[in-house]
Amino acid sequence: MENQDMNYTEDVDTQPIIFTSKQKILIIGIGNILLQDCGIGVHIIKELQKMNLPDNIELIDGGTHGLDLMDYTNKGVDKVIIINALTGGMVPGSVFRLSPNEIITSTKHISFFHQTELIETFHMIDLFRRKPGEIVIIGIVPKETEWSLTLSSELQNKLPEIIRVVFDEIEKK
Repeated sequence: MENQDMNYTEDVDTQPIIFTSKQKILIIGIGNILLQDCGIGVHIIKELQKMNLPDNIELIDGGTHGLDLMDYTNKGVDKVIIINALTGGMVPGSVFRLSPNEIITSTKHISFFHQTELIETFHMIDLFRRKPGEIVIIGIVPKETEWSLTLSSELQNKLPEIIRVVFDEIEKK
């Protein structure tokens, strides 16, 4: 496979991106960048870091951390957006918006890489009453999960769409 550099934001204007939402929002990208598309959450964070986002938005590279992420939810944020790779044999590049409850109670075909850690984290957030105003999970179906630092061409081509989904979520109240 060719080495692909993520270049979605190379031509992005350096002007600040303006959102109407003034909520304090934390965006956490989860995934293992050593396993191609499994690291999509982290790759999205790296793309967002290249943009001139407003001060009310904080970006976290969550890597493969589990319960450690709970510390970030207690920062007085209004909304946490978690970006992670889904599993389950769906069409690669498909993007889903889910709540923690939908993940915890799901008996369907939707599951996440690192799902056990996510579910434990959601339970601990509730137990210790550290829940922010809202938690939203954006799940992306991977194409390839082999050893490689680059995304598959399918997900590379979906980066603008995924970033638009994140921006739409920022604007939701």
